[in-house]
Amino acid sequence: MEEGEGYVLVTGASRGVGAGAALELARSGFDLVLWARTGGELAKTAERCRAFGVDARTAIVDVSNEASVNEAGAASLVDLDSLRGCVVNAGIGIWGTVTETKPDEWRAVMSTNLDGAFYTMKACLPLIERHDRGQIVIMGSDSGRFGFAGRAAYCASKWGLNGFVESLRRETRSSGIRITNLTMSRVDTFFRTKQPGDRPSSLSIQEISEVVRLVFLVPARVEMRELQLSSINDTFGPYPEQN
Repeated sequence: MEEGEGYVLVTGASRGVGAGAALELARSGFDLVLWARTGGELAKTAERCRAFGVDARTAIVDVSNEASVNEAGAASLVDLDSLRGCVVNAGIGIWGTVTETKPDEWRAVMSTNLDGAFYTMKACLPLIERHDRGQIVIMGSDSGRFGFAGRAAYCASKWGLNGFVESLRRETRSSGIRITNLTMSRVDTFFRTKQPGDRPSSLSIQEISEVVRLVFLVPARVEMRELQLSSINDTFGPYPEQN
């Protein structure tokens, strides 16, 4: 596999899978544009990436807010000729049945997970189209393939994201952009107030990050359209048994 070249935008890059993916891409020689809501942790991620000899520029951004994304784009992307790709990672999860979920909770999940992907693509897609090896990675979920009780908003956002990915694929095919939907089961990360180590049987941040790196380094004509990822010690979907 070839080493990396060009800039990759990673959203939600302050910690967890976003930070891990950024570090793996930096290890392979990719320059980075890192977006997140928390400046202190984002700066630490950028510093660790620069230790591999790459450029790592940052912007504080709330992907659920169109104006914030536009400002981040103007600050961090404006002087770039192209982008090698984007990792759409920023997301939130609020669990609750339909009757329990408050309207503001529903909107928060939809605006981050679905609107955020849309705003991010609007900001960076023209730059990815200029690269001859454009790659987009979307962080999906098994909640986008199965309906889980108590996850109404989250499942709806991830099912919607699947449709967005497929439409985007059709629209960008003539540009040669490859799009990968990483459909993951549980990951041992900070998601929903957890801490790494709380779910040791699940996929680790490092394991997911290495898969992201792999996707960016496959041969130019190879498109990994969807990868279903689960730890062999955990489940994929709602099944009680290991599968």
